[in-house]
Amino acid sequence: MDLAQTGQRVVRLKGGDPGIFGRLTAELGALQKAGIPWEVVPGVSSALGGPLLAGVALTDRDRPAVAIVTATALDTLPWEALAALPTVVVLMGGNTLPAWQERFLAAGKPSTTPVTLLRDVGGARYRCWESTLGAIALDTAGVDLSPLVAVVGVWPEFPAPLPLAGKTVLVTRAAAQGEDLANRLQAVGARTLEMPTLAVLPPSTWEPCDRAIATLSDYDWLWLASVNGVESFWERLAHHGRDSRALAGVGLA
Repeated sequence: MDLAQTGQRVVRLKGGDPGIFGRLTAELGALQKAGIPWEVVPGVSSALGGPLLAGVALTDRDRPAVAIVTATALDTLPWEALAALPTVVVLMGGNTLPAWQERFLAAGKPSTTPVTLLRDVGGARYRCWESTLGAIALDTAGVDLSPLVAVVGVWPEFPAPLPLAGKTVLVTRAAAQGEDLANRLQAVGARTLEMPTLAVLPPSTWEPCDRAIATLSDYDWLWLASVNGVESFWERLAHHGRDSRALAGVGLA
């Protein structure tokens, strides 16, 4: 507030959708009262994006309604009405799972109702549990579930679009070559740690290679054992002012 009143641009960054279980109304009210102009940039709530990322469709022809609730105020929720809905998403319910499980059951929700728990969707600690309303607390007893998105009423119905979500992959390629592999892994959901275990350096002397390049026409085959060998050979060939025509009649492997 103080910085904004001095004319500076201030960003209040919140994960997900700032209008879902945030303090958006109170914060905008304070800004409006202080006469500070503001702009809200909508986001995607974890209640919507999280399940879909894990292969869970919240609605369907057989599930025409969905409710999103927070487990931070269990006593204020209409449990009988929620139990009658086909799908309910419970946010921030990792530490209170037994409590909201009990309230659903007491309100008449069948114990066989599918439940999907999604921890840290899209993050390094991602994990998915598929169970039932009657068994989910026992199945996850003693497990740290936060941050949690719980879907009551449906299990994953299609393969998750990010098959490596929740996996951490150690990339050991040389520093100059690890980025491409890391990007490909991240594109399918993996968290990557780059720790190069080798370095590609020039030889102590180029004399044997230069001698071979000078007499390439005497060879039947040129064997290159890796992409590093290809790049180094090509650079050395260019160093001598030669190009691919120098390989005429030579087999390549």
